[in-house]
Amino acid sequence: MASLRNRLDTTTPGGKLVFHVFASVAEFEQDITREMTMASLEAARSRGRKGVRKPVMNRKMSQRRS
Repeated sequence: MASLRNRLDTTTPGGKLVFHVFASVAEFEQDITREMTMASLEAARSRGRKGVRKPVMNRKMSQRRS
């Protein structure tokens, strides 16, 4: 596979290396985001929050629509 815009040919050793580096950075970023999210949810729980959004509709509002 070759990139048409960047001339990145993933069939060559150098192209494979760059491809793997990009994939590693993306995986690292995903792990950091997951770690920060879990820490935020844990902090919210320690403050007594559930870590979920408040519902937009309540039961009374949903019964009026029917």
